[in-house]
Amino acid sequence: MKTISHVGAIFLILLFGIVSATPAQSVGQITEISLSRTACFGRCPVYEVILRADGTATYIGRRFAPRTGTYRGKISNRGFNKLAKLLTARNFFNFEDHYAVRATDLPSATTSALRDGVRKSVQDYGPGFEEDMRRNGQPTEREHAPAGLLEIERAIDAVAARIKWVKVSDDTTAPSHE
Repeated sequence: MKTISHVGAIFLILLFGIVSATPAQSVGQITEISLSRTACFGRCPVYEVILRADGTATYIGRRFAPRTGTYRGKISNRGFNKLAKLLTARNFFNFEDHYAVRATDLPSATTSALRDGVRKSVQDYGPGFEEDMRRNGQPTEREHAPAGLLEIERAIDAVAARIKWVKVSDDTTAPSHE
């Protein structure tokens, strides 16, 4: 019996030794975060911003956006990591794939993140509309998006607003994820 206990103990020591000698894996590492906003019946800005953990950023302004064309920029590690932590803290990867208000002619915001090579996208039809209706004292019906989704959308926009963008082309048809 002692021999089996010793063999078991040696096995565990070897197992933990191998595990601790293995380089740390990036389990759950987010490497890309993007936000795409679509058209509405009116002058809603249509653009996409793609932020990457390697510090590169792409902005594609299509219509009624602050800038049109394709732009490149740099995002700080701190800025990207802060967004990645926000997505994790708000349980982004557990959100439904689609939320919508019961109305027409509104824009959509699609938030996407790449984690461990797997992309999660969440479409939010009418982002912020419910908030505006409540502010005006009007009732709303909505497949309720988590409060954290609007927070994430706004945080991505805020980070993108601080990036120094350099225009690289007039092209507005670049693919969503390069």
